[in-house]
Amino acid sequence: MDLIFTHIYEHARAAMDLSRDEYALCNYIATWSANPASPRAGWCNRTLSQKAAFIGITERGITKMQNRLIELGLIEKDPITAHTRTTVAWFEMVNAAKAREQSSVVQVEQSSDGQGTKFRRKREQSSVNGGNKVPAHNNVSLFNQNNDFVVIDGEAVELNPVDAVVDFLNENLQPARPFSKTTKKTVEAINARLREKYTVDDICLVIEHKITQWKGDTKMEQYLRPETLFGTGKFESYLVAATTWAASGKIKNGHGNGNRNGAPTIDHASTAGAFAEH
Repeated sequence: MDLIFTHIYEHARAAMDLSRDEYALCNYIATWSANPASPRAGWCNRTLSQKAAFIGITERGITKMQNRLIELGLIEKDPITAHTRTTVAWFEMVNAAKAREQSSVVQVEQSSDGQGTKFRRKREQSSVNGGNKVPAHNNVSLFNQNNDFVVIDGEAVELNPVDAVVDFLNENLQPARPFSKTTKKTVEAINARLREKYTVDDICLVIEHKITQWKGDTKMEQYLRPETLFGTGKFESYLVAATTWAASGKIKNGHGNGNRNGAPTIDHASTAGAFAEH
């Protein structure tokens, strides 16, 4: 039985400058490397076709993807068996992400004075006295505490969910004037979706899909903006369509001037090969 899903730590993915497919492939390799039934302990023996089926791309695409991950030092390949495994760099980055996520969960829990049990602070609390964990409400911090990080000039820099979403939109859309991370309607729209339990990945997938559909269409391109993409009315239907699109391999279905998947081409080397297995 193969894997049916993978968990992506978004801040680790951004810090390593990986696409979601690249992150998923690394995680797939790491998981199968840990399989006790593997004929060679510590190595993933899954074939190109098995990897391609999981990621949802061609075997040639997997070969090129593995080549880039090898160049980044995140996976390595045995030249004799063609087995693969993740490196120490991957292990350390992902475990740092896990520790960060667990720490953020602990911070929003507090022991009850009377019973010693744990309960979560209610988000409705908004006073700014010293005993309250919830910050004052403003455009940037409202319900926006699960910060991610990215690597800039070799240093880890805090990046909250609003920053992550707006950066993703600007990076992929490349508008003449980038969207602001502090505009009230933008911040409120993103935080509203997060409060509804949608994730940063969900929002970014909608962005990617709508750019594929609308970019280059003189009528629809004007709607590639935060209030339309993240608005209350249509976000759920946008996400359903985007999820179906992703599951089908992100086939180009719009006017975008994009790559194989229909999304605009991004130079992952500046922002974020060919080893045959058989």
